[in-house]
Amino acid sequence: MLKIALSVIIVCFTTYSSFLMSKKYKRRKEYYYDLQLFNDRLITEMSFSKTPLVSFCKKYEYESDFAVSVDGFLKNENAISPEVKCLKKDEVKFLCDYFSMLGKSDSISQKNYLISIKKEIDEIKGKAEEDCKKYANLYVKLGFLLGLLLVIIIY
Repeated sequence: MLKIALSVIIVCFTTYSSFLMSKKYKRRKEYYYDLQLFNDRLITEMSFSKTPLVSFCKKYEYESDFAVSVDGFLKNENAISPEVKCLKKDEVKFLCDYFSMLGKSDSISQKNYLISIKKEIDEIKGKAEEDCKKYANLYVKLGFLLGLLLVIIIY
């Protein structure tokens, strides 16, 4: 009876651990979804109502780690917060450049910049979605199989 209980605990632990590891891919996908939404809204806002950037940023709330990045931008921090751990190093540099360009020029130049970077954001978002589909479920399955393998090796 003890062996069965220990086996279940091992499998549950490895599966849960791998589930936590797979969250990185889901968080990254959500981050880029919110970034794309932010960029599209900002382009529309600059085209029509021309609301000040600080007011625009406070107007919408985001549920992902992107909210931390927007808060950092509003506090004039020139770096992506270390709390955002789902991004790669080159993506952090890209986002630092993106946020550093916001509000630094006239509205026409700003709008042209946002439109030009839209394609790159779409590509990164697509890659993040693809990675999430590939790796998120794979991690959970591998964690479960690793747990079974450990149980077999132990007993």
